[in-house]
Amino acid sequence: MDEEDISVLDRDDRHTFRYATLSSSVSAAKLSDPLPSLLPKAEGKLRVVVISDTHNRHNEISLPPDADVLIHAGDFTNLCNVWEVMSFNKWLGEQIHIPHKFVVVGNHDRYQDLVVKPIVKNATLLLDRTVTVNGIRIHGGRFKLPTWSPLKVFGMSDRVARTDWGEVPEVDILVTHQPPGNTPFDFHRGNIALGNDIEARIKPRVHIFGHIHEGYGVYGDGQRTYICAASLIGKKKTTLRPPIVFDI
Repeated sequence: MDEEDISVLDRDDRHTFRYATLSSSVSAAKLSDPLPSLLPKAEGKLRVVVISDTHNRHNEISLPPDADVLIHAGDFTNLCNVWEVMSFNKWLGEQIHIPHKFVVVGNHDRYQDLVVKPIVKNATLLLDRTVTVNGIRIHGGRFKLPTWSPLKVFGMSDRVARTDWGEVPEVDILVTHQPPGNTPFDFHRGNIALGNDIEARIKPRVHIFGHIHEGYGVYGDGQRTYICAASLIGKKKTTLRPPIVFDI
């Protein structure tokens, strides 16, 4: 996999975008450089738009017209009932201009097999599954969180919720709901085993996640690009941030 730069576009309202070129030389920084408009997509590149943690507010989100891939990193519902999932699936079906749509589930989308899988048909669910689009390998990891753990008392359940990432292959784009642990931007809630496997074996060019609402943004650690796409931010999670777009 190449070490080439990845173009990232972070829209700050419904009419303008911010643009940054991320490279492996950037260390532990949140990145954004202003630009007044969306740059044309480079020939031969995929334009990927990412969102997460929309919590039933998907109908308020506008997506770029030239996107090739939509990725949702989980928590598209609050309660994961039939009506919420049906609304999300309907919205996915309305994004007819985007040919490839991929979704992973979050902790709020808890009924993965009972509710989500039978209803979500307008996107491909990546539940421990790898797909390839124009030569770009994308893997989505299934979210696993214990229904109860004494570690929740200490706020540690996220960090140890899943330890078996061994089936995840080496890919270009990794999508999980949780952030990786042992990073400067995991807000002490990243999954430790995931962080270790990313460094030792998976080695994605881009890791997309959500879950940490206050972490919205694009980061670099000197080796790869991390995107926290959590759309709702603020103490009451009422502020809706725009999608983040990148070309790869």
